[in-house]
Amino acid sequence: MSWSQRRYNKNYFMNYNEYISNDFIISNGGKNITLLNTDIDDWNITFVDTGMNVNIGQRLKAVKNIYRMKMFFWLIIVMD
Repeated sequence: MSWSQRRYNKNYFMNYNEYISNDFIISNGGKNITLLNTDIDDWNITFVDTGMNVNIGQRLKAVKNIYRMKMFFWLIIVMD
């Protein structure tokens, strides 16, 4: 994954706008916006730069101390 792709991925989450993916109400001439539901309250995202030329095993080893849970799910996107 190139530097620009990594930056794009991080920026997506850092600038995430709930109004795009949830229903909302605009009132008072657009001065008030009320979300009808939310989808990021339970998000917990950790960004770890494991390097450009690393295999999946090395990536998992790099983050193993961050997540020590009995049951967990991994979503690993590898676009080297």
